[in-house]
Amino acid sequence: MVDVEVGSDDLGDGWVRETIEADGTTVTVTSDDARLRERILASVGGLGVCTSSLPAPTRVHDQLIEGYGRPKVLEVCSYRRSDSGDLKLAYGTVLGPRAARAFDEAVGRADPRRMECGDEPPSEWVTLQMTGTSYPHAPVGVGGMQDMVIGCGVVEVGPGQTYALDHGVLSALRVEGLPAVLSPLVGGQA
Repeated sequence: MVDVEVGSDDLGDGWVRETIEADGTTVTVTSDDARLRERILASVGGLGVCTSSLPAPTRVHDQLIEGYGRPKVLEVCSYRRSDSGDLKLAYGTVLGPRAARAFDEAVGRADPRRMECGDEPPSEWVTLQMTGTSYPHAPVGVGGMQDMVIGCGVVEVGPGQTYALDHGVLSALRVEGLPAVLSPLVGGQA
């Protein structure tokens, strides 16, 4: 095995080898397509954000007082219930500004709905973290990171702030590899 240094190497004829560090190891992508390299490395980078498992569904405990501002990045971690009862990481990705804004706008249009999970533990749970930047001329404090979760038919964006996981919210998640791993949520509700 050959160690490759983190960074980019121009290999000629438009080909670039790019290496990042993720979860204590390096990941290298070689391609002549810059957008493809970026998408692949962003999805790998998302795994560093996600924990490998959750002992139980998490909830949102804190909220940014001034808001996260203009959506810039949405980190998504999808978990599925394992035979042992834990929620194991199925997929992690980092979505860019367009997808982050689409998700934010869709949640803003969704109807408020209480989170009621019932007696059975959910088989799938999604944690999200929205990162935003301040708007021009925004008050100090706007911009930052906000945790969110999806489960039991709702998206929770702040403590007790839950909205319906409706068609608009689900459609906003139809990017990258999410439809494949969120099939019970996204796949069956086109």
